[in-house]
Amino acid sequence: MNNLEKPLRVAVIGLDGGTFDLIKPWVDAGHLPTFKKLMDNGAWGELLSTMPPITAPAWSSFITGKNPGNHGLIDFVFRRPDSYSVSPVNATIRQGRSLWSLLSEGGKRVLVMNVPVTYPPEAVHGSLITGLMTPSVNSNFTHPPSLAESLRKEGYRIHSPQSYARGNLDKFIASIDEVTEIQLKSLRRLMAAEPWDFMMYVFRGPDRMQHGLWHFMDENHPLHGAPGTAVYQHAIRNHYQLIDKHLAELLDSFDEQTLLIMMSDHGFGPFHKYIYMNNWLMKWGLLKLKRGPLTQLKKSAFQLGITPITIYNQMLKLGLGGMKGKVTKGKGNKKLARFFLSFNDIDWPNTKVYSLGNAGQLWINVRGREPHGTVAPGKEYETVRQDVMTRLLEMRDPQTGEKMVDKVYTREEMYNGRYLEKMPDIVFVPQNFRYLSFGEYEFASNKLVDVSYGITGWHRMNGMTLFHGLPIDPHKQPQDAHIEDIAPTVLYLMGQPVPAEMDGRILTELLQTDWIDEARMQRVQMDTTTDQQHIDFSDDDEAAVRKRLEDLGYLG
Repeated sequence: MNNLEKPLRVAVIGLDGGTFDLIKPWVDAGHLPTFKKLMDNGAWGELLSTMPPITAPAWSSFITGKNPGNHGLIDFVFRRPDSYSVSPVNATIRQGRSLWSLLSEGGKRVLVMNVPVTYPPEAVHGSLITGLMTPSVNSNFTHPPSLAESLRKEGYRIHSPQSYARGNLDKFIASIDEVTEIQLKSLRRLMAAEPWDFMMYVFRGPDRMQHGLWHFMDENHPLHGAPGTAVYQHAIRNHYQLIDKHLAELLDSFDEQTLLIMMSDHGFGPFHKYIYMNNWLMKWGLLKLKRGPLTQLKKSAFQLGITPITIYNQMLKLGLGGMKGKVTKGKGNKKLARFFLSFNDIDWPNTKVYSLGNAGQLWINVRGREPHGTVAPGKEYETVRQDVMTRLLEMRDPQTGEKMVDKVYTREEMYNGRYLEKMPDIVFVPQNFRYLSFGEYEFASNKLVDVSYGITGWHRMNGMTLFHGLPIDPHKQPQDAHIEDIAPTVLYLMGQPVPAEMDGRILTELLQTDWIDEARMQRVQMDTTTDQQHIDFSDDDEAAVRKRLEDLGYLG
């Protein structure tokens, strides 16, 4: 009998921000015995993320098997039609059927827990508990809806309530560990109570810990070695050891017909400085401010250094980082926003380019596309775009003279698909990602470049994946694997048709030869678009999601 005819279960374990840059040295040093067992007997290597390597589009590319140009989601926020404003994304923004939807249609029973951007929950054959971008456990966060009540009764939590701030480190670390323990207890209960063919759970802790605590373990980080911080040097490693323990327990519950896939949405590394991209655009004369008295008054304060980030950095130094929402722009802070420069102060009819979103996304103010577009499509558009791309490659850190941008891409070079028009016009890769452009901050600082006193670690393109189990040749490694390759590989190994619309490929290089069937690899023509209607968050829910993104460093 063909191996693909045998019933194969698949368990996908996500490590948000997981990286072999940390895992392998700790495995070699004997700190992660379960990871070592999996690596010794499995196939593992890097998994390329989306660009930018941000949680929301990256997990969405995994979920759909498509690049952002084909699922339409590029950030934690999306631009509202005919507007320069943004709102947080949810699952209804993403276009493209989910992996678990396709498995459910094929009669496979699924159990999905804590995957980012799965709220609001979709109906599946089995159970789904939503993850990051869920307002709270008081929301409708499960399918079936009745599951929510039993989870609440056992104290289930989606989010850690503690923010990273000086003076709050012990609570911050303990809270992340506690939420992990609570979620794994619920996961094991559901795994034992319900039969499943596909299971997925995402550990969110690595991402949160590495954002806030990277400088404690990185001796080369500019903020490393502050008095009294040596106790936190191994905090991130300790959390990976907690994950290692839970992995061992999960492995004990799997039979030999269960394939384990571990993966991350992106890698991680040190982060040193912000690039305030809208300030650069003002310097270059590509972004203009209004001439009215109120804007000019705010501009004067801005030039004197009276800015949201100045106030926030002082709060961080005083251990008041949890009050970030009181001083930063966002829904619910409109009164305070009146005192600081914002997009409301831009002279749009005389602005050609602006930055909006995380990690190097630039938009050209195109006539007919933006509400007050000024750049004509065609020749003028291409001239402006090429000018900006040239300037980006010439950018230097004003303090050190270091080159800040490694590569620059047009959206056509980076993405493809039916939602290409939703992608930014220009995407640039900061030098080693130690620099980071946060366009969503709008005008948080009056500087062109400045150090970060908040997050000290940030994402990298090189995520990780590991395959362990029956079909896998442990002597192989993934070759140029991308995050959108996982979904078609899972479908193939579970005997399900692989849609022709998926951008990802089947990772055949990892498989034993008797698990390769050329006929079963033929793509099937099926419509995997959803074109679902976007459902807005309520005002209260949006405020809760924005606050969480601010705490994580993804919104200003």
